[in-house]
Amino acid sequence: MSTGRWCLACFPGVREVGWHHATLTQFVSPFVAGRIYGLNQDQMVAAAGISGSSHFTLGGVVAGHLTNMKNTADPLATQAGVLAALMAREGYEGPVEVIEGKEGFQHVIHNVELKPEILLEGLGEKFMITDCGYKAFPTEALTHQPMSAVLNIMQKEGRRRPTVACTPTASATPSSSTRASAICWARSRSWPTTRSTPCSPAPSGPSPPSTPTMAGSSWRPWTTPRAAP
Repeated sequence: MSTGRWCLACFPGVREVGWHHATLTQFVSPFVAGRIYGLNQDQMVAAAGISGSSHFTLGGVVAGHLTNMKNTADPLATQAGVLAALMAREGYEGPVEVIEGKEGFQHVIHNVELKPEILLEGLGEKFMITDCGYKAFPTEALTHQPMSAVLNIMQKEGRRRPTVACTPTASATPSSSTRASAICWARSRSWPTTRSTPCSPAPSGPSPPSTPTMAGSSWRPWTTPRAAP
């Protein structure tokens, strides 16, 4: 069982009604951990009750001002499942009907319909991880479309990544100067960027070769535009 199965079995998705999908992970992780620890059926049920009754996650972790919790919400729900499995192994109990019972998942999040037939379809035969895709860029998914557009334009227009020498403005304070220098360094290492920092023009001199080499082999940046999944 996976969080992906839970996401597919919920109508509408929990994210659409204000909850983070880690709310579903809390029901999955105790079963995975329980399998690893060799729990029996009663212990598995107890572990699901312990984790599933204590780690509902608000969608606020990925809404508005983003913090470290954006990347930690799901791992914490996974950690909760591991702890729940360890507790259940020692005899600790949790609510048995945490999903379908009184004031359980279906009762409390009543604006989401859970369809168990989808949750159980192909269980043990079809593994959702085989349907996963890879991100074209190691960034937030919403940035993929503009990044792909920029790369396509650069290729079409025959443009290369610019070499930029960046220095903070004279009016910058010591703290902002350090930050500006770091941002300028990042700008010189990657392109495009959404940062806007005052930078000086690149110094005059010979242009870099059109085809840089790396470890003795030809390396051509931006030659293959990648579309966001």
